[in-house]
Order: sequence, then C-alpha cells, then structure tokens
Amino acid sequence: MFWRKKLPEEEKADEFRKLLKEKDVNKRLSAISSLTDVGSRSPQIFPSLLQDRDIHVCSSAAFAISGLISSYPELREELVRKMMELLKHRDYRMQRYAASLLGRVAAHFPELIKDLLPEITPLAKEGDVAYALAVREIGIQAPQLIEDMMPTMTQALEGKKHAIRAALIALERISWKSPVLLRDSMPHLLNIVRKTDSLQISVLAAGALTNISMSSPDLGKQLVWPLVEDLMEKKKEVARTCVSLMVWGVGLAHPELVMNALPKIAKLSEDDVAIGMLLGLGLGRIGSQSRVLAEKVTPELLKFVNDPHPAVRVLGIIGLRYVAQISPKLVKAVVPDLSKMLEHKDATVRGTVAIGLKLISLVSPDILQDVVEMVSDVIAEENIGARHAAATVFNMIAKYYDPTVDEGVIPEIAGFLGDEDSKVRDQALLAIKNIALRNPSLVKEWVPQVAKLLEDKNETVRRHATWALEEVAVDHPELVKETALSKIIMLLDDKSVKVRMFAALSLGKLI
Repeated sequence: MFWRKKLPEEEKADEFRKLLKEKDVNKRLSAISSLTDVGSRSPQIFPSLLQDRDIHVCSSAAFAISGLISSYPELREELVRKMMELLKHRDYRMQRYAASLLGRVAAHFPELIKDLLPEITPLAKEGDVAYALAVREIGIQAPQLIEDMMPTMTQALEGKKHAIRAALIALERISWKSPVLLRDSMPHLLNIVRKTDSLQISVLAAGALTNISMSSPDLGKQLVWPLVEDLMEKKKEVARTCVSLMVWGVGLAHPELVMNALPKIAKLSEDDVAIGMLLGLGLGRIGSQSRVLAEKVTPELLKFVNDPHPAVRVLGIIGLRYVAQISPKLVKAVVPDLSKMLEHKDATVRGTVAIGLKLISLVSPDILQDVVEMVSDVIAEENIGARHAAATVFNMIAKYYDPTVDEGVIPEIAGFLGDEDSKVRDQALLAIKNIALRNPSLVKEWVPQVAKLLEDKNETVRRHATWALEEVAVDHPELVKETALSKIIMLLDDKSVKVRMFAALSLGKLI
C-alpha cells in the first residue's frame, strides 16, 4: 500500500480539525483565533478545512478567513475567491454564510467584489438561491455595486417561476435600502403583480413597488396607482392584498388619490384580517398629514375599532393615534365611546382597547385624563389575546416604522420580548427586526434581550431572534458579535433547518 508523509500544512490542518470539532463553543473560538494566526502565514491549510463534512470545521475555517480578509491585504483577493467557492458548497449553511460574508466584504472592499459580479449575476438570474442571496447581501451593504447588475436581475423577472422568486428575494430586500435602484425594474414588477397568482411572489413585487412609491412619489402616482385602481376591481385575495400594500405607499405622497377611492378601498378589508390591518395602518398614516385628511379617515378608522378581530381593532386605534398627533380634539371627541369598550364583557376586547388607548396617551396625554386609571386597571389584567393582538400590530407598524410619528412605540415592543407566550415574543421579535431593516441603531439597546431568545424553547422564536440580530449586525456587527456570537454558532446545529439557515446568514455579518 502506497504511503507518503503528510506535508506540514496537512498536519496543521489535521490538528485544527480536531480542535474545531470540540463541542465546547469557547474552545472552538480559541481554535479559530489560533487558526487565523497560522493561516496568515500558511493560507494553504484552508482548502481541506473548507471542504470538511463537519459543519464546525468548515464554518470555523470560513470564519477564520473572514478575519484574515480584514487584516491581511496581501491575502485578500485569494481569500475572497475562496468565499466565492463556498457558494457552491454542498452544505446549504455554508452557502448562506458565504452569501452574507460577501455582502460584508462588499461594504469594506467593494473593489474586490466588483470583479466577481460577472460570475455572480448570471447564476442569480438563473434562479440559484445562494447566488440570489449574494446579490441581496451585496445590494444591502454596497448598493453602488448593484447598479451594473440590475439589467440582468430585471431579465430574471421574465424567467421561470423559481428564477423570478430568487430575483425578487434580492430585489425586494434591496428596495428597503436603495429603492431608486429598482426604477428600471418597475414595468416587470408591475406586470408580476398584475398577472401572477402566487401570493408570495406578488407580495414581494408589491412590497418593492410600495418602497419605490414612498421614495419616488411621481413614479407612484404615474405607474403604481393605475395598477392599484385596476386591482381594486378584482376579487382575488392576491389582488386585494397587493392593493392594501401599495395604496398607502402612494397615498402618503398623494392622499387625494386615496381619499377619492376611499369607498372602494374600505370594502377591500371585509372579512380579511390581514388587509384590514394594512388599511388601518395606512389610513392612519395618511390622516396624520393634515386636519382635513384626519377628518376624512376617522370614520373609517372607527369602523376598524369595532371590528370583531382584536388585531384589526388595535390597528384602528393606532390609526387614531396618528390622527391625535395632528388633531387631538378629533380623537378626544370619540374617547367616551372607546372608554365604554373598557367595560366590555370580553377580556380581549377590553385589553386591546386599553393597549390602544395607552398608545394614544403617549402622543396626547390630555386626551385620556378621565379614563387613565381604568386603562391601567384593564392592562393589568394581562389578557393573552390582547397582548398577542398588540404585538401583531406592533410588527405591522414596525415594517414601515417612521421615527417622526412612531416615537414611543419601540419600548412598548421591547416590553413584549419577555412575555410568557411564545407567539407574543415572536411578534415582538419580528417588530424589532422590521425596525432594524431601516433603522438598526434605534433597536441596538435591546440586543441583549434579543440575544437571550436565541436559547428560547420555541423554534420560531429562536429563528426570528437570529433574524433580528442579523439585521442589527448590518450596521453594528461588533455589538452583535460581543453579545451573541457563541450562541449563534451553537444554532448551526439547531434541530430546525430554518434556524440553522438564519444562524449561517447572521454569522456572515460578524466579521
């Protein structure tokens, strides 16, 4: 049998392979530190480690490489190329880690990623999810690089369903940070919303159009609003859901369009909770812009307040909270009717109204002088249905959080992170995540609380805690790294596939 003596770098790789398989995360982290030091002098030890079947070995080697990319210019190009190769790794966790890491590298060393874009874009266009995620991550953290890629990504919107979905994953997320980049994609996005029966695909396209409308009001009026008017005549859930998203994206800049169509818009929410919630939020935001608008939307908001579903009821009152900021007298006039609901026989009705009134008091304390004690007493009942409805509404508000009109809401959201009910905790986490999409600095003080939920017994809570930290890490990687790195590494072995996926995406942002 042929035998040869191992090369020095192979022996070093074997030594590290043993250390990186340690169950103790702290020992693995110490090994990564040593690997970074040795790898700066012998980068040839990495290839075999990166291809190891053990996720601890390959992810630890990749994490060590991320440190070298930052610290050793002479190795940078070679190591970024290795990150590119990981997009083809057999383990989906490594694919997602590599996509996230490439976005991070793009933020710091855009010139290195620019040369790789011709390789990334065609595969993303064909519907390769790992490459689409790489486009998304690069677009989030280095939007100046994406402009040259947009024609190819736009072409993907004319392809097969899986290619359209992969492209929309990238484009919808980019639209949150840099909606202007999607202007040339608007005809394709409009066509998808108009013709596609898939709720997921249509909502992704409609979400991107909403963001474009908010950043470019003229485009919203000229291109998006005609589509909204057309879809209002449709009865399908897909059409109504897309309208409820786009209507207020356009309406914030052109409220007259929404006011003229208000009777039709109001009918969209009949027997549909999700649509009712979106419209309640949108009408409230539009009403906060002037007293005239406030007077027009208040009757519709009062209909939401009397809706049988708790979440729609809370959003109706939240809508009144926006109105109270511009016209407190208008809301004070309806407080007597609202206060009667604090004595309702149904504890969930009482609780949702009390939480909503408390939020109104944050912007107009004088409104509730006569009922403030009753509000406090009802909130003290801690009705689970009311808490869950409120947390769901906070998640909805957070997706389009505006610091100028939503001040005071974040502490209320954070208060639900420690709730005894997993559904409430989960909705609060999604709200934190949604705020972090655009304003990560606003939620950074709650990172320690979010990090605790990485160990939650509930799988969905763990996943969304990881997601929330991933969004914060875009602007504050050191904070998340210091607070949660070891816990995120542990989640690479989580029993849930989705938790493992989000852990890998988060890890890539912590260099």
